[in-house]
Amino acid sequence: MLTSICHKKCFAFILFVCIGSQLLVAKSNIPTWEVFKKYSNHVVKIQVLANHSVAQSSVGSGFFVSAKGHIITNYHVVSEIVLNSNKYHGEVVSSDGHIYPLRLIAIDVLHDLALVKIESKINDFFVLDDLKVQQGERLLSLGHPHDIGLSIVEGTYNDFLKFTRFKRIHFTGSINGGMSGGPAILNSGKVVGINVSSAGNQVSFLVPVKHALNLYQSSKDKKEAKPDDFIKSIRDQLYSNQDLYYQNLLKHSAATMNIGEFNLTNQLSSKFKCWGDLKEENEKQLFTLRSHTCFSRDDIYISKAFITNKVEYQHLHISTGKLNRFRFFSLLSKYMSEEFYQNDNQSIENQFTEQRRKLLTNFKCQTATIDQSGNLIRTVFCLRAYKLFEGLYDAVFKTVPLDQETESVISTLYLPSISFDNSQKMAKKFLSEVSWTAK
Repeated sequence: MLTSICHKKCFAFILFVCIGSQLLVAKSNIPTWEVFKKYSNHVVKIQVLANHSVAQSSVGSGFFVSAKGHIITNYHVVSEIVLNSNKYHGEVVSSDGHIYPLRLIAIDVLHDLALVKIESKINDFFVLDDLKVQQGERLLSLGHPHDIGLSIVEGTYNDFLKFTRFKRIHFTGSINGGMSGGPAILNSGKVVGINVSSAGNQVSFLVPVKHALNLYQSSKDKKEAKPDDFIKSIRDQLYSNQDLYYQNLLKHSAATMNIGEFNLTNQLSSKFKCWGDLKEENEKQLFTLRSHTCFSRDDIYISKAFITNKVEYQHLHISTGKLNRFRFFSLLSKYMSEEFYQNDNQSIENQFTEQRRKLLTNFKCQTATIDQSGNLIRTVFCLRAYKLFEGLYDAVFKTVPLDQETESVISTLYLPSISFDNSQKMAKKFLSEVSWTAK
């Protein structure tokens, strides 16, 4: 009798577990079309237009996060409104095609986020929450790719990028232009991240939802701000960020390496990626050139013409057995005078030269010759100021030893979005750690 009762209870328990498991599996395998149908009206199109015109300047996406009409999007989607409010304005287009004037409430330029608002009561919106997701979980991204209509993209959560200071989620899915600012969600409708950029071939990136939650909670009660307030906000965010970042770099000794007879900086911190290259001496080229380049992966988008915050440095080791000392010195002078902007910002700088002139002054440089441990070193220190953001500069610092006849190193340090005081300290640190002491 007891055995019979036990069997019945055990069978009921097993049946309950099986049914529960099936329900969980079914829930995790919700068809994409059902998710789209349920949450598509939470997502909006954001269009930026030239004043006194119906022509679109750019298109992005966003999503409702409150019943009062608050919307999360990317800062870069609305950046033209922030920087050129006299030329551009924004509109929000809901899923039913209704158009609302866009009100800009707050921005987080460090994480490429903005909080905007429309004057309408909203019934369907996402409730933001900071949640943990397992690598490999299915995500669904929504947005307006290339303004062809609201779309949904399946992909996979692949955890945070390892070498960035500002956290980004690696999303294995196709985020295309126009989807920026849209949500990436679980089947349950929980927002995991905000679409921000793509490297192509289904390598895309999301801003973690916690940053959107922080922006919303800190700014949801604010009224629409004036353009000058946003310029000040960007300046303050950049200034605080650089002070924390560079002060942290100044505290730690960099990892070093040997190239030829020289001891050089390898990594300023573990967040830097480094690459090397070698061009051997041949009949046409009378010298050997080795390059070692390191850079951070913490770009901050200000405008199409201005992406900042990517610290970069390079060592060019030059050696020869065929050039005399005068020709070798001439060769060093040639490489010393070359501009060091061979990074991602170069193409942007060429494409938007006129716009950049409105944001940046020209470089002003000073040269000096320093005796360091018996080595004569020529240094060049250059600064250009940020016109809109007082107290911030781009700095370039170059060094080359002068008493070498067949082997030398030209080292260049590029420091974007930095205060004058921190630029001086970083240059001194770089000079002290990039020593030219023979092995």
